[in-house]
Amino acid sequence: MRNLSGPKGSLSLFVTLNNNYVILYRISNILAIGILFMPMKTIFEPNYRKLVGWLTAERKFKKITQPELAEKLALPNHTYISKIERFERKLDVYEFVKICSALELDPHEGIDILIKQPVIIRPMK
Repeated sequence: MRNLSGPKGSLSLFVTLNNNYVILYRISNILAIGILFMPMKTIFEPNYRKLVGWLTAERKFKKITQPELAEKLALPNHTYISKIERFERKLDVYEFVKICSALELDPHEGIDILIKQPVIIRPMK
């Protein structure tokens, strides 16, 4: 629980499922309750994960190690690549194009992965 004080009272946030928040706030003697829906972070989106998976698979298929890729990108070490591949760091568009260039990939293929709707597999009843 997190309390934030404001001029009209205190605000408490409680994290619930799916990154939504239940908001309790007090104005004078009235207690109000609301729900704030937070969008899912990009790194948890299925198509983003497929995109990073595609980059990782292509790097491994070409037998390029993380340190070798980092060297091609003029990065100080491989942890930058490692964090992207483990979804600890978000990849921006410019970095994506640089990585594609270093791996000799067409960035349009990766963009197609992002544009396609995720495949949802439902269990049979």
